[in-house]
Amino acid sequence: MSFLFSQAHANTQRRKEKALDTHAHSSLLHASPVDAVARGLLVGAPVGALYGASKAWWFEYPPRAGYALLARQAGLIAGIAAVYAGTNSLVAHARNKDDVWNAPYAGFASGFVYGMRCLALYGKFFADQYNENLSRTPFEKRDAHPPIFIGNPRDQYKARWEAIKEREATAAAESDE
Repeated sequence: MSFLFSQAHANTQRRKEKALDTHAHSSLLHASPVDAVARGLLVGAPVGALYGASKAWWFEYPPRAGYALLARQAGLIAGIAAVYAGTNSLVAHARNKDDVWNAPYAGFASGFVYGMRCLALYGKFFADQYNENLSRTPFEKRDAHPPIFIGNPRDQYKARWEAIKEREATAAAESDE
């Protein structure tokens, strides 16, 4: 009798271990990137729809405007989730590792896509530099940024400095002759 009990207990223990060992079956290396994107879309769409519905309810949008907001948020969050899941899976396949470093790459990619959607990255990194460095001539830059120290109107050495400049100018004119 104890033999039967020990065998039954051993079999249930093995079944429990197999049931708890989900990492081998849900590893990113065993899933295809297309499945990951589909899972991201399937999870992101309802989450986005809930977010859009709660936003429409919280800010008391008119009834018909709430549907448009719900659809827009559902599509946006589903797209971001799909990019995140797909990039996470692609990075895992490319590196042939399923570790914590896949998530930052996926987060960067989904943030990049979201930033490009609203042109935040373009405005931040390119527009300011273009305006400052490429669109102005050196003379416009000089006029836009005057020197830091122009002079104190009550400068006690101003008269001396003018005399020194005048002497140097006359000395330069005499040396040229």
